[in-house]
Amino acid sequence: MAGVNAELMPFVRMTFPRGHERIDIRTPTAGSPLFRSVLLLFGVLPIDIHWVTLAHLNPGTSFLECSSSLLHRRWVHERRLEAQNGSTRIRDRVYFECRIPILGRALTPVVRAIFRHRHAQLRRHFRVP
Repeated sequence: MAGVNAELMPFVRMTFPRGHERIDIRTPTAGSPLFRSVLLLFGVLPIDIHWVTLAHLNPGTSFLECSSSLLHRRWVHERRLEAQNGSTRIRDRVYFECRIPILGRALTPVVRAIFRHRHAQLRRHFRVP
């Protein structure tokens, strides 16, 4: 979760309960929420409550998150890591369905910007040009 927050900050921080600092493949959770997370705008202002639910986890290669929140009826985030020319390519695919449809249209560019920021943070962390 520290890695997730390093990708998201300074725009958003996700809270998590003690004992969930790492998500373990041995934890039988497929389809059941792992925990509740408060999303904090700029790390301080609560903007949503997210029930983190993993459908699939392959450490080091991929995960599929199928969660929900107060704002989103469905939040689906798939991340794949692919070896490429001695480096690693990260592919994120996100689908979300807002409970208030017009809000979904307004949030689409925000979600895109946040994921561009996340990828920039990862490039910076791993010193990739």
